[in-house]
Amino acid sequence: MKKIIFLHFMYLMLGVVWVNAQSVSINIPTDVTGEPGEMVLIPINVADLSNYNVISYQIAVTYDSTILSADSVTTSGTISENLTVFSNISSGRIVLGSFSPFPISGSGTLVFIIFAVNSNATSGQTSLLVFENFLFNSGNPSADSDNGLFTVVGASSAIDLRHPVIPEKPALFQNYPNPFNQTTVIMYELNRTVPIQLGIFDITGRLVRVLRNGVKAGGRHVLYWDGRDGLGREAASGIYIVRLKTDDFSTQRKIVLRR
Repeated sequence: MKKIIFLHFMYLMLGVVWVNAQSVSINIPTDVTGEPGEMVLIPINVADLSNYNVISYQIAVTYDSTILSADSVTTSGTISENLTVFSNISSGRIVLGSFSPFPISGSGTLVFIIFAVNSNATSGQTSLLVFENFLFNSGNPSADSDNGLFTVVGASSAIDLRHPVIPEKPALFQNYPNPFNQTTVIMYELNRTVPIQLGIFDITGRLVRVLRNGVKAGGRHVLYWDGRDGLGREAASGIYIVRLKTDDFSTQRKIVLRR
């Protein structure tokens, strides 16, 4: 009986080793585009992590610095949304990592890298987004990575957020990407320090989510909407309105959410 129990135990242990030895697929999309001067969110996507006890990751991605400049990272709307991500950016390379006391579960976007498309880039230019390194935990599970590709489109007419200026009047710019299915960037300008209200409304005018409510300084500002309402629930697919209001100014833009 002891021998049978021992063999059964060894079988279970081998099964655990086999599961942990499997690779997890990660990828950067190959269809990401953006205009010169624009800010773009590029996702790092991952397959289901639920059974791998992943509590940390470290990533190094290289790119063409004549086309893109890494700006920052965000986990808003991702499966590691509540984690703090640390990044180290140099020309043509970004290294980022995160640690959580609880395992990350599910599949989807692990983290977004926010890039600025260089203002002198021209339509049709491309930049490979290459995984120089990707490490879950201390290497277990291993990562099976697919590199991405970014393509410059359109003319140099977008806003360059790396060189903020105080505008003559407030403005709310079209979100990017639009349509979107996870997270979208919302940019706005203020011509002075002023109390603002910026929220998401459904097509009937019902408030879905307050994104900003308070005093903001003059200049250009960026925030993100993760497609969730004020209670953290996923909003349904459809048309929404982002509305910016100050003491003497009000404007809005349509947003399309596609699940």
